[in-house]
Amino acid sequence: NRSSPSDLKYIDGIWIQACMLMGQGVTMFLGGIMEQTLGVRLATLIGSWFLSAGVLLTHFTIQTSYITSVLTYGVMFGLGCGASYAIPVGAAMRWFPKYRGFVGGAVFFGFGVGSMIFNQIITVFVNPNNLAPNVQGEDGERYFGQEDILDRVPTLFLLLGGTYAVVQFTAFFLISDPPTDMVLSGNRGKYSTEVAGLETDGGTVWTVQSTATTNMESNGSATEVENTTDHSSVTSDVTLDTRPLEMLKTPMFYIIWVLFLFGGLGGVFLASQWKAYGQTFMQDDRFFSIVGSCASALNAVSGMVWGWIADRYTCKLTIQLLYAMFASVAYTLLAAEEAGKAFFLIWVCLVYSCLSGIYGVMPSTVGRVFGNKYIGINYGLILTSAASAFVGQMLLDRLGYHGLFFLIGGTLTL
Repeated sequence: NRSSPSDLKYIDGIWIQACMLMGQGVTMFLGGIMEQTLGVRLATLIGSWFLSAGVLLTHFTIQTSYITSVLTYGVMFGLGCGASYAIPVGAAMRWFPKYRGFVGGAVFFGFGVGSMIFNQIITVFVNPNNLAPNVQGEDGERYFGQEDILDRVPTLFLLLGGTYAVVQFTAFFLISDPPTDMVLSGNRGKYSTEVAGLETDGGTVWTVQSTATTNMESNGSATEVENTTDHSSVTSDVTLDTRPLEMLKTPMFYIIWVLFLFGGLGGVFLASQWKAYGQTFMQDDRFFSIVGSCASALNAVSGMVWGWIADRYTCKLTIQLLYAMFASVAYTLLAAEEAGKAFFLIWVCLVYSCLSGIYGVMPSTVGRVFGNKYIGINYGLILTSAASAFVGQMLLDRLGYHGLFFLIGGTLTL
């Protein structure tokens, strides 16, 4: 009742979440180009501060219009997040090419820890007295109508945006690419052994470009490199660097894109609507804050666990386990209405664990299949499948929570 329109529902918030993901897809593509032009540090800082600017501007837009709030807290946040997430992931994978999955999960760990901390800050700042929602809508969902709670919401965005900007500026001095001489030295020492002797060192990944540089330096012959590669005398751990336009011509791109499409539909909807769903059968804002923090903690740790599994075994097996688990959670989440708070907390944590796995394993999968050099751009193209989140609102109106849970489980089962 403080902005236009005044009849918004919780499900309408999915537009913000979806715009965030779409923005990430766009900026991951552009972020990869920015990184090659400006370097890792400056490109990451620009993306990070653009994110923070969106949060700060939401202080004003939240008081006037939901549409402008979607632009600042959805689109701007997503555009900034895409650059400030994909570029560090790529840099981390270049530092530790043997452990792409674990490294991707470790970077995503920051997302989980941040959510865990800021969930508590948000609740204490906005609703320090743990007041329950006091307005019930026609659909049975409950909303906060207390004046003192609503008055604190705009100021919250100033607190969050300012804090983000300070932390991001500190991180600017901590991120870098591995030294070129170290990378070349490692390539020269290990890759030549893999190619010539058909041996592996436990899974080190080397790109075609690095191969050419290494062997030209060692043997003085580019032709020899081509012959070695063409005869497939390379172990399966050697990954070609595929350019974005070349990637779009491969069937594997569309397979991964569809996988992310189905995972994104369920992950974005459940991650953004679990609280609204929970408020249909329980009213305890402090409990929901605890649920959010626990889910964020598991979200942080799970990314590294799923990444380790992908490194230890295969991305294919990891994705199969991940989607089977996610489908089971979606099918059974409605049981929380009768099972109580403990069940609800555990199942929401499992939702976030699966979501963390998707975002932890997918960059590793893209890197393994298409190489590290263009991973920011290539992963950004994969992330455009997040457009599926827009259909969540329409499906909820038609199917309700129970029907949508089963639909999500079905798509994940496929």
